Amino acid sequence: MKRVTVAGGSCGCSSLRRASEKIDQYCRYKGIEVKVSVHNLWQSVHLDPRADLVIQMVPFFEGLSCPVLDGRPFIKGDGEDNLLHEVAKLLA
Repeated sequence: MKRVTVAGGSCGCSSLRRASEKIDQYCRYKGIEVKVSVHNLWQSVHLDPRADLVIQMVPFFEGLSCPVLDGRPFIKGDGEDNLLHEVAKLLA
């Protein structure tokens, strides 16, 4: 099972949850077993070190041991499909 962390802060919890649900649904559709967790950066900046992928809603993380993708398309709605395709490609 792959682990994905959706991290953000100022975008709000509803945007983080919506992004995590879309990632979960898309990965299941593609046959990728995934566990998506939401991480609020206002509570802690420390992520689960077992994450296979981090989607960040604000530019924050550098130098992680896993890929980090810009999650802002989930906030503005433009480019969501491309981002979901990239997520699936990285996790497959």
